[in-house]
Amino acid sequence: MYLFYKMMRRDFRYWANVEDPMSSLVSVFVRVVVKFVTDFTLLLQFRHPQEIGGCYWSLNMILNQLFCFVSVYLYNKHFSEDKVWMVVIGLFVGSMFTFILFLHVINTKYIPTFFSTQTGKSFTVQNFEDAESDQAKFNVFSKHRSFYDSINDELLIWLNDNWERWEDEKPVWFNANAIGNVPVEMLPVKVLQKYGGFKGRNASLKKMGEEENDEKRKSLAKSLRNSIAGKNSLILNMRMVEEEETRKKSLRMSLRNNMNAGNKDAILNMPMMDDEGDSGSESDSESDSESDSDSDNRSEANTKDKISNTTIFSKRKTSLAFG
Repeated sequence: MYLFYKMMRRDFRYWANVEDPMSSLVSVFVRVVVKFVTDFTLLLQFRHPQEIGGCYWSLNMILNQLFCFVSVYLYNKHFSEDKVWMVVIGLFVGSMFTFILFLHVINTKYIPTFFSTQTGKSFTVQNFEDAESDQAKFNVFSKHRSFYDSINDELLIWLNDNWERWEDEKPVWFNANAIGNVPVEMLPVKVLQKYGGFKGRNASLKKMGEEENDEKRKSLAKSLRNSIAGKNSLILNMRMVEEEETRKKSLRMSLRNNMNAGNKDAILNMPMMDDEGDSGSESDSESDSESDSDSDNRSEANTKDKISNTTIFSKRKTSLAFG
């Protein structure tokens, strides 16, 4: 009954863009499989106009429930069991309740799709007319050509007016695969001549596809190299941070040990750390150069300064060690 319904509505042809006789074989196979899956699963996505269709999907659900009662009736003609009726009625009520609840909670704009009588061909044409971008419009050629026969003249004008612009702008979607979906007789005359006519078109598109694949491989290899370089830089930075943390921990440990031992000279000779954890090597080198230049005149004064500042310096080390 389903296949007859599709044929009566001239909606039997499946949308896959393949030529006859393969298109006819694909149509029979897919229509049967989709109907079989829908009977046992009620998969919502198959209510799409290019599949079963919204109206038949809902009708199919009702028929499934009715056939359950028919099956129980035939069963009871040979085996009388009242419990079977109770089970079937309970399942029917539960199914209808959950379906009505589902319609209540979904976005209300999708409710008409469960009762739509739109065919796959009319849906394809509507998508082309409502599309806001060239990419969405060009997608019409991914369907079987019978799906857009009714707007062939409009498509010819649209292709002729925009093809040169697409070649100049080179949008990502305008590639060899997309161009290959356009029927040969619908290509603009200049484009067909450029591709070598009816016979040379396939060879030209094949060469174009190979060039596009080469560009994709080069781009992917470049991205991979950049990614590896970025990861190596990150690993190097992490190692530097770990080494710095290890150095800080070693300094703090030495400071604690010297403080516990009361070794003031060792504390004074330890490298300094500022508030950000950097060593005071620059300040130490500057003070060393000054002490070297004035060693003869200020050696005694520096010694006194070190002794007098021992307490202050120790407090600073302590705060760094335990802060």
